[in-house]
Amino acid sequence: MLLFVPIAVAFAGGENTEAELHSRFFLFSYIRSGRKQYLVGKAAGLLVSGGLTAFLAMVFLLVICILRFGQYPSLIDGNYEMAVLVGRTAVSFLRLFLNGAFWALIGGTSAVITKNRYMSYAVPFILYYVLTVFQERYYQKAFFLSPRYWAASIYYNDIFCIAILAVGSFLTALIFMCAIERRLRYA
Repeated sequence: MLLFVPIAVAFAGGENTEAELHSRFFLFSYIRSGRKQYLVGKAAGLLVSGGLTAFLAMVFLLVICILRFGQYPSLIDGNYEMAVLVGRTAVSFLRLFLNGAFWALIGGTSAVITKNRYMSYAVPFILYYVLTVFQERYYQKAFFLSPRYWAASIYYNDIFCIAILAVGSFLTALIFMCAIERRLRYA
């Protein structure tokens, strides 16, 4: 499932900013809202749409799992404390939200930089694949280099994974806003 997150979240609006810049529609909202508010709004909109796409996909998967596997006694017999189970689920939802936000921002940034809206669909998937293969082939022990381990806390704890995704999302949002601002200067 983690392989398809970079592909799926780009559909939430990764190419919208590039289409708006290309069609010059940005002139209507950029002038009215101001430069800073426009840039922050674009980054926040992409962050929230990508994060919610991944979040709602996981909610859908969880509902299907509960409906399908909820009647089995291994989930109900008390092997797990309900508070621990709810806490781990909430942390996994936060991690998944940040994962979706990060890949949506990567897609939006690549579309704005390359001036090609279709790159917002391709670049997150290719970058995910390249980083994963790079880590598996050359640095087998450096699990922090692979985006697969950012989204699943297999080798690192949840706080580390959330911190990597939060910092990555923040830095990507800054690059995204700088790329938009550069395009606005030459428009």
